[in-house]
Amino acid sequence: MREEWTALGLPEFEKELEATDELDDVRFERLLKTAIARLKVCHEPSGKDGPWSTFSANREEWVAGFEAPAVTDRAVH
Repeated sequence: MREEWTALGLPEFEKELEATDELDDVRFERLLKTAIARLKVCHEPSGKDGPWSTFSANREEWVAGFEAPAVTDRAVH
């Protein structure tokens, strides 16, 4: 797991775990809402692996191996 986090640019695996572990219920709920709001998931299958990602409690942001633009089937008028 440490190697995966380092590959994502989060080399301080233990500090990330400690930060998450130290969250009280109110802060956890706030970070959960932040994480969900920033997720921006596309539900269309891409046929590709990944991306593997995690939400950093220290950075308060998603960290992913790569980003792929969302594909929609709606035309823009």
